[in-house]
Amino acid sequence: MDAAIDERLTPCLELIQTEAKNKKFRIGIPSGIGEEDARIALTPQAVEALVVQGHTIVYEKSAGKDARFADEQYAKSGAQMVETHKEAFMCDIIVRLTLPTTEEIEFMPNGATMICCLKNIRRNAEAYSLLAKKRINIIGIDYLKQASDDETLLGSCLGEVKGQLAITTAAHLLESDGEESKGVIIGGATGVPPTEIIILGSDTTAFSVARVALAFGSVVKIFDSTHVRLKKLQDRLGCNNHVFTSIFHPQAFDKSLLSADVLIASESANGDIDYHVSKESLSHLKKNAVVIDLTPSHKSAIETTQNKSTIKEPAYNEDGHIFVKLPDISMLAAHTASIIISDIVTASINSISRSGHISEATIVDDYICQGTAMLAGITTNKEVAEWYGVEYCDIRLLRF
Repeated sequence: MDAAIDERLTPCLELIQTEAKNKKFRIGIPSGIGEEDARIALTPQAVEALVVQGHTIVYEKSAGKDARFADEQYAKSGAQMVETHKEAFMCDIIVRLTLPTTEEIEFMPNGATMICCLKNIRRNAEAYSLLAKKRINIIGIDYLKQASDDETLLGSCLGEVKGQLAITTAAHLLESDGEESKGVIIGGATGVPPTEIIILGSDTTAFSVARVALAFGSVVKIFDSTHVRLKKLQDRLGCNNHVFTSIFHPQAFDKSLLSADVLIASESANGDIDYHVSKESLSHLKKNAVVIDLTPSHKSAIETTQNKSTIKEPAYNEDGHIFVKLPDISMLAAHTASIIISDIVTASINSISRSGHISEATIVDDYICQGTAMLAGITTNKEVAEWYGVEYCDIRLLRF
């Protein structure tokens, strides 16, 4: 067993001091790194609410610029404006959409709490090891859920945004001038056959994609791995919205690709991806068809030989098709996505504050319990442990 875990599990005779309830924290909002993520974890409105509650907010200048939040808004909300990364990281709680780099971790106090997304952009093993050595706590925004839920809170809340963006992005790419587009509209018109859109998955994002696509007048076909999830998705869409649904069988799926104009891959309602679309399957698509992969970076569902998507240039051409594969397509609507993310982060901070410490919060708040990936340097999320090749410990063994 890992030495750090072994040390935590060794009984010792000492009095346990309970943290004060409604504890006030120093909360840092550092800027992002390059073009990794334009979204920000706390909006000025959320900052104002936290300041009123007695927290101190340390905001690095220009951190919200790419999400269209001005420094003046944060200043008016009561945030302390700082010039450097270091000052924003020297806090009890640090909130940013990406994990810190090795250099940034050096600035963090021992035992600090990091609230971030874990699935989209990964750091190297050295950086993760340093977080453990400093006994950092990590809450993965993209893991927050109740144990009884299939879908994460972030997936459910951002799904609507991602679904709309997938369709509007596909519409733009289909309409665009030039040889690398089909020059057609996303729906249909009198005397013109409607476009056909294939959706893989059954989560909230898939539901949103289907709803918007149907509103445009497209023909929609949905594939997933179980009949139960397909039935639930069909029920959500309503009996007036006719869609073709099918269990994912490679032969049936490949046949459907022959007439498809757009392929959009999402997750199943429980977060699984029980399918893989090979390059051979993609060869059945029409020339200049649009392929949008909304699955997480670490378990991409669609095979491509390259991944050139960036926030500024999300689309790239490969084998005669137009691909979009961003870490999270909601980055294209950074302002809207930031508002949703900020509400989730604020609720997490309030929960920790009420409990006095993250360890206490994991006991009384199931969302925090499920979302905690590292507690005092020990990895408590099995999937994250597998990514970085470290020991995993059930969080219930650490809460004493």
